[in-house]
Amino acid sequence: MAAYVVLFCTDIADMLKSILMVKEQTVLEVDCVLFETTGLADPAPIAQTFINVPFLNEHFIFRRCF
Repeated sequence: MAAYVVLFCTDIADMLKSILMVKEQTVLEVDCVLFETTGLADPAPIAQTFINVPFLNEHFIFRRCF
């Protein structure tokens, strides 16, 4: 069964806290995590963090979508 998670992020700390919670508390295998960043003027720092943090690189694949 596919599991999809949507996270609403307002900054990098919020994103990291949320993704760690998903990784630690989810019993299903998560196939997709969508970050909703509509409220951010520039979501690029979220994407850069995802690319540059080793823990995130080991467990997730960053795909850009619009």
